[in-house]
Amino acid sequence: ALVREVEAERGSNHPVLAHGDLRVIDGEGKVARPSFWAMKQIDPACSQSLRRTLIHASVVGCTTTMNRALVNACLPIPHEAVMHDWWISLIAAARGTVVFDPVPRIDYRIHGNNVSNPREASASAAMGQANYRAVMQQKIAVRARQAGALADRLDRAAPAQARLAQQFAQLPQIGFVARRIAILRHRFLFPGIWRNLALALAS
Repeated sequence: ALVREVEAERGSNHPVLAHGDLRVIDGEGKVARPSFWAMKQIDPACSQSLRRTLIHASVVGCTTTMNRALVNACLPIPHEAVMHDWWISLIAAARGTVVFDPVPRIDYRIHGNNVSNPREASASAAMGQANYRAVMQQKIAVRARQAGALADRLDRAAPAQARLAQQFAQLPQIGFVARRIAILRHRFLFPGIWRNLALALAS
């Protein structure tokens, strides 16, 4: 319904992505957390901004619905993409419209052997790692490669967004001070204070 509302206004050739929250349950089916967004400190509004989506993945693939225009714009998914759902959300933020539903409509079962990372996000968990600086630098590096692939894809279709993606792709190659200036100038920022503090200290 959300996708159709946007298509009614913008046309069926306009790429549209809709996504939502999840309810977290344990291996026995009991509700552990009412909101996956809250557990992972995800701000769904970030999904509507390319500059925020470049650094912060805020779309969970199993909650998404997209129209054919977005499918066509996303394919083929490059090997530089960190995750398919992140790539889809980047294309949607750059070339179309992203809408979200705050009501959890899927139960996400965390049973201890999940392939993805179901741990709760927190400053102590992130910055308490002995190698958190190396982890953050690696995160920026893989995001930069993904951004480079995005810039190539957007080159003709959305040149302004392509330039923004290219600015992000260059972050690992520029100096310590210049990198922090670029992050602030282009607002390549995570939601919340502690992630950005970790970014400033470690990137």
